[in-house]
Amino acid sequence: MPRLFIHAGPSKTGSTTLQSALIDPRADLGGWIYPDIGRTRGDSGQHNVFYEAARPRRHQPHVSGTAAFVALLDQGRDIILSSEDTPLWPAGLKAVIAPALERGYAVDVLVFVRDPVERLNSIYTQQIKTLAINEDFATFLERLPDSPVMHPFTRAAANIERAGARPILMPFLPGAMDRIYARLQQILGVSLPLDAGEVRNPSPSYYEIALYRALGDSLRGVNYWSAVKRGAERFGDGRKFFGFDDALFEKVKAAYAEEYSARNCAMLDCLGAEFHAALFATERRFDPRIDPERLAAYVEYVRAELGLDARA
Repeated sequence: MPRLFIHAGPSKTGSTTLQSALIDPRADLGGWIYPDIGRTRGDSGQHNVFYEAARPRRHQPHVSGTAAFVALLDQGRDIILSSEDTPLWPAGLKAVIAPALERGYAVDVLVFVRDPVERLNSIYTQQIKTLAINEDFATFLERLPDSPVMHPFTRAAANIERAGARPILMPFLPGAMDRIYARLQQILGVSLPLDAGEVRNPSPSYYEIALYRALGDSLRGVNYWSAVKRGAERFGDGRKFFGFDDALFEKVKAAYAEEYSARNCAMLDCLGAEFHAALFATERRFDPRIDPERLAAYVEYVRAELGLDARA
């Protein structure tokens, strides 16, 4: 029986590192293929396959997508796909997986499970940096907590099963990524040149996030990434938990205590007890205050780099 293995991320769980390893010339994929299709940005994920099937507003017609994927399925090849934009709701999953099931494939979907405090911070910063939202962190928390990605054990896994695939839940535990990657390679029967200590796509810095919010819609549609990076190097200080304070930390901890219980963490494919013991142990540098003079200098620098009005 041919196999389809989908790595669903989510974002900021080492996805770019894994994708880079899968295309590395030193990788031994055995009988698997990791196809050069659906690539819409700088990494090697097959995002457009998932956009076309389940996120049509993000689909890019000029990039290969579902047709190329189905052509590979018709060949009966064992296929690995990776995208942090893999839908984890039932209809979206079914749209991606159905062509494989119709052709007799066994389908596995890998989801990395992350500390909910860190996960919420990453979701927020990702949406702020892409200008998808412009709201304070407390408001953001009020509307997001029911999403499948925040409920991997009770929602994401159930949705994957409902779509006809087998869920594989693995912890994202930075201090143990060598062991976690070793387990993943064992599951797939592959050999990948993975450097567990290498960060390919780090989260935005504290002052980057502040900048995104300060500039807001004025930068919509502007190619500002390199200017922001240069500004971050000049003005950043490495803090990253912008928006959290102690009260919000305790609120998140209480809200997710049941979902991330020891019983549920035992569902992880490996290191469940170790992952549970490390929950909510994030270093708490959650000061949401911004030095106004430093921020103003940062904003002025980046806007000047972009040729924009210097006002924030």
